[in-house]
Amino acid sequence: MLHLMIIGIAVLGMIWNVDLGARPYVDVAMWLLFAGLMFHLGDRFNTWLDHWAVRPRWRRNRRRAAGRPDHSGASIPLLDK
Repeated sequence: MLHLMIIGIAVLGMIWNVDLGARPYVDVAMWLLFAGLMFHLGDRFNTWLDHWAVRPRWRRNRRRAAGRPDHSGASIPLLDK
């Protein structure tokens, strides 16, 4: 559908250059196609934002490497004597 809108805008642009009498009608048709195109792109962007909000990239749980301690050992209390 997006490709058809872009093709329609291109065809209407060619008609606008050729036929002087049809310019007001072509202008209205181009405004409607541009409005539909912007609505479609906004809807796709909104869908992408919804998908991104469900599973944000910065909160992924990453597995630690095997055998690697979670701490440096500096805060572990020494053995009691």
